[in-house]
Parts: sequence; C-alpha cells; structure tokens
Amino acid sequence: MRKTYHLKNLIDQIDSQKFIEEHLQDSVAKLLFKYSNDSNRRLLIEQIASRQAIRKKLPSYYQNLDLILAPKQNLEQSTNEAIARFRAKLLGGGKRLVDLSAGFGVDFRFLVEHFQEAKFVEPNLDLIDLSRINLSHLLPEKQIVFINQSAEEFLLHDSDSADLMFLDPSRRDEAHQRVLNLDDYSPNLFEVLEPILKRSKRLYVKLSPMLSIAQLLKDFPGLSEIWVLSERNECKELGLLFNPSIESSAPLLRTFDLQKNEVLAFEAPYANRISIDLEEPMDYVYLPNSSILKADLQDQSASKFDLSKLDTNSNLYTSNSFIPSFPGRKFKVIDRLKPYDKSLRKGAYQVISRNFPEKAQQIEAKLKLKPKSGAPFIIATKVKSKPEFLLCDWIFN
Repeated sequence: MRKTYHLKNLIDQIDSQKFIEEHLQDSVAKLLFKYSNDSNRRLLIEQIASRQAIRKKLPSYYQNLDLILAPKQNLEQSTNEAIARFRAKLLGGGKRLVDLSAGFGVDFRFLVEHFQEAKFVEPNLDLIDLSRINLSHLLPEKQIVFINQSAEEFLLHDSDSADLMFLDPSRRDEAHQRVLNLDDYSPNLFEVLEPILKRSKRLYVKLSPMLSIAQLLKDFPGLSEIWVLSERNECKELGLLFNPSIESSAPLLRTFDLQKNEVLAFEAPYANRISIDLEEPMDYVYLPNSSILKADLQDQSASKFDLSKLDTNSNLYTSNSFIPSFPGRKFKVIDRLKPYDKSLRKGAYQVISRNFPEKAQQIEAKLKLKPKSGAPFIIATKVKSKPEFLLCDWIFN
C-alpha cells in the first residue's frame, strides 16, 4: 500500500483526527521527539506541520480535517486561496481544462469548478494519490482524469484540444534549490509553448513575481496579457495569458490587489512612459499599490485619476481632490517639514521612504521614533528634487 492510502486510512480514524485537533497548536519538534518510536503518530505530526504552514494561506484546507495535506516543501509553491479563487473566476470556464503541472491541486481545485471536465497532469505519483482522495471529497461530481506524467510527456502523447491549459512550472531544480531564471523552470516554457498553443484556445502560466516584465515581453512577443496579482499590497504572482484569437499591437497589463472586502484593479496597454506634471504637495498624496508598481503603470494610473507628481523619479502623486477609488494608499497631508525636523524626535510615527537617501529604518533610528499602528506617517521623499518630510494621516477606505 502506498503511503498516501495508508495515511488516508489513518486519518479516517476518529482518534487520529482528535490527535490532530488536540495538537494543532503544539511544537512539531517536541511532538516528533515525544513520539519518535510511533510511525503512525509521526505521519499525523507531519500533517500537523503542514496544517500549521497553511493556516493563513489555505484556510478552507486548514479547517477540513478530512483532507490529506502534502509535505511542507510541496506546499511552498501553492497559491494563496484568495488568489486562486479570484484568478479562477477571472479566467472563466469552458468545456475542458488541462492543468499541466497540478502539484497539490489548489489552483486546479478552483479552476475546475468552471469547466465540464478536466485533466490533472502531475509527474509525482504521491501527489496524484493525494489529490485523487482530496478532490473526491471536495468535488465528487466533477469528471477528472488523473494522468501521472510530466507536462512534456503528456503533450507528446495526448492530442485532445482544451479550452484552457494552466501551467505552474516548478521553481526548484533536482537538488530542490530555488531557481531564478525562467529557462531553469520545469517544464521549460520556451520548449512547451508551441505544442500547447496548437491544441489549447488559451494558456495561463503562473510565474514568480520576481521576474522582469520587460524581459517577459521580449521573450514572448505573442503574449495577450500580463497579470500582476497581489494580496493586501503584497505582490504574489505574475501571470502570462496567451490567447491566439486576440490580435493586438501591444499586450494588456492588468493589475489586481485583493483587499479584505474589495479588489483594486487597474489595466493599461503596454506602452512607453507618459508625461506627468510636477507639483508641490497638495491636500492629498497617493502611493500606487504593489501590483501597479510592478507593472510600471504608476504614471498611467496617475494620468487616469488626474494626479500630479512630486518629483521626476518619484512614485508619489498629489491632488487637491480625495479619490476613494484610487488603487493604492491615500494620505491626507498635515504638514510639510524639513528632513529630521526636531519636532519629530521621539514621536510616535510610522515612516515611508520613497525617492529619499535613507531607508525607513534609518530614519526611525535617527529620530528615535516609537512606531505604532494607527499613528501618523512621515513620508520621506523629494519634492522637485528637494528632500522633504511630509506629515500625513493614512486614509482607510
């Protein structure tokens, strides 16, 4: 019996689920030491370790004790649940989905809800077993074919068409070391792109947010769209959407920042920088979110909302109007001060440094500040090339 099925039989037992629940907050190291001679307990402790790792990342998986979780190292590349749900709705549906690198199956689980049938392609047999069990709990009515092959093998032997193929290449090499170059991802997108587009209406590729968008645009001139997905202003993913049916002179850059109760979205065709007027700080200052900054669309967003810029090299913008829908942080200007003004010393302030010689931590140390949540902000920046501190209140939507 393979390990996954032994683990399923173990987890199905009431006392096993009780053991997991009772020790879910405990130290894994201490539990492994205590049960060093009990192989079944050690398997359950591995599940506890995995659950602790995904508590915030995959809350519905964390709460469902009927599911079997992959080892922690297999969970690292899993998408945040909020991102996976949102992206699946955005991509829409059709008749057939093919996930070419399904892994632990989080992306697949939310994508397949929008399709009539699907193929789950994964070279790791343990992950195939695990996903087969989990998806039978989560989506018992769905027609899913599990294929234990690499993406390259599947594309060589399977000729069926698809409405959407999804690819999340591995970012680790055979020694499990993280790789940074797209050429080193597995499968290699440069090698599989052509056979994929011959049989799929669309292809979405999930990539690291560390990659250069400018380089991706050079590498893939046939791109339809690039998505930049963030959660609470933290950039999580770059997505490449290939749709051969769309003819366009320039790919569309689409940015999304998932907040607690809303999604801040902005999009614009890829183009050269546009000109924004420079002005002194007015009543409000705006800082675009991380997705817009990653996509280099800050000036385009400023133009849309009729904002002026504080400095040529700045990502800070200003206006006398308050714009609740602006996709980023919004501040009310209280005062303008010289850098390191004595009135700020030992005060309770939060610090943002943009286009300024010192970082926020250095400014805090020099002024001996006591940063605390909810306190006013010092925005250290340059106004028309002159260093300045802006004292501001952060306006929450």
